[in-house]
Amino acid sequence: MKKAKPTSGVKLRAEYTRSDFSGPMVRGKYAKRLRESSNIVVLKPEG
Repeated sequence: MKKAKPTSGVKLRAEYTRSDFSGPMVRGKYAKRLRESSNIVVLKPEG
């Protein structure tokens, strides 16, 4: 397996701008659905 190249210092191509990537990403888009559909039972709480 090849190692991933480090991404720090990567420049965008001239045809792309930062604003091209800012719109469609939504943080926690599926969080509500996951909470409603998950079935977690705590048998022995830690602590």
